[in-house]
Amino acid sequence: MHWIQSDYITYALYQNDEQLAVLMYQEGAASLLKIGHEMYSIWSKGVWNPSYVITSATKHIATLYHHFWGSSGIVHFSDGIAYHVEYAQMHEGCIRFVEQGGTNEEVLRYGMRVRENRPEPFLQIGAALIDAEQLLLLSALGLHILLSMTHEFMLSDDREFHLSA
Repeated sequence: MHWIQSDYITYALYQNDEQLAVLMYQEGAASLLKIGHEMYSIWSKGVWNPSYVITSATKHIATLYHHFWGSSGIVHFSDGIAYHVEYAQMHEGCIRFVEQGGTNEEVLRYGMRVRENRPEPFLQIGAALIDAEQLLLLSALGLHILLSMTHEFMLSDDREFHLSA
């Protein structure tokens, strides 16, 4: 899977040539996410230790609650499934989503590498097998968080952005 930026705020997630999702990132406001025919909003609340909320037009889908100082957290989906979230300040920096309980396998990871003196984001899909819709929602949530931290630095001079797995 890979994200491609089509304009300043719009990012499309592809698997091979199939478009899976479109995220319209809104800095400081709710981002809009389209998966198939369904529309979602991703927004944050709070400043020092924000939580992130995903809603559809008709219901609450999930909330990411952070632990102390935001170094980790838990995404609770409305169906009762939860994923652990870890933030790391390693040389590549990353946001990891991990299955909670049972296997504790990695679902996906976002990070940043520096290539040719420029930050280059990456997306890595883990070994955990989860619901396809939840994988897409976590992918979009991860990108929303990554963009909220680094949006102005990830744009190249020609305004193209490519994030691959």
